[in-house]
Amino acid sequence: MKTRQTHIQMNRVITYGDSWAIGSGLDIEYSHPIHKDLTYMPLIPHDEIEKWNEKPYVWHVAQELGCESMIRANVGKSLGVITETILKDIGQGINNYDSSTYILDDKTLLLIMVPPDTRWYTHHEKDEENFTELRLRTEEHMNWIGDKGRYWFRYHQSMFISTIHQVLQHHNIPYLTMNNYGVFDCLKSLEPLIDWNRHLPEGRDLYTELGGDDDKRLFCGDNEHPNLKGHERIAKWIIEKITNE
Repeated sequence: MKTRQTHIQMNRVITYGDSWAIGSGLDIEYSHPIHKDLTYMPLIPHDEIEKWNEKPYVWHVAQELGCESMIRANVGKSLGVITETILKDIGQGINNYDSSTYILDDKTLLLIMVPPDTRWYTHHEKDEENFTELRLRTEEHMNWIGDKGRYWFRYHQSMFISTIHQVLQHHNIPYLTMNNYGVFDCLKSLEPLIDWNRHLPEGRDLYTELGGDDDKRLFCGDNEHPNLKGHERIAKWIIEKITNE
């Protein structure tokens, strides 16, 4: 992706999310325990991302803005856990591996990748501080899903995303939310709480926008995750969105 000048001044760009955010399918050798503990959302620092042979969208956006990129994500994350992590990070900062703490402020751009709304989480009394993901298609997950209808998932996705928008606006933290799979069908009563200039793509999801239903040229061999050109395309859309505000 070719670097160009923008009027936006940021110190860092951090993406929250699932496997799309960490670049699953790209030529990456992870040194952090991403795949070992799937309940955890590690902070992957800029220095590590710089070493990767192929880099996800957050790096390309940061290059355009002339700042550092970081990843706060893991495979299979649910929107509930992503939201809870963002809320914690706003209140406590993000603890890095070198014992430093990153504070989210008005010079930190957050890119929040919204995962499919059928992912969910649970909570155990012995681990009071953290939520635990319900792994997709496991017996526990299927039993929890039960006969819940479409409205259940639409309601909670609307609640989570509107919470993210309202809290980040209140703290003056710049951001974008993005749906990778599934169009965001917000409840009418919560639509005024969403800043639609900070959500993309409008009326579609990134998978469809990248041509996933008809054309796999922007996807890895698994046909589920963007390849390098797909990540570059997402970064281009992000830059266009934030520079046209």
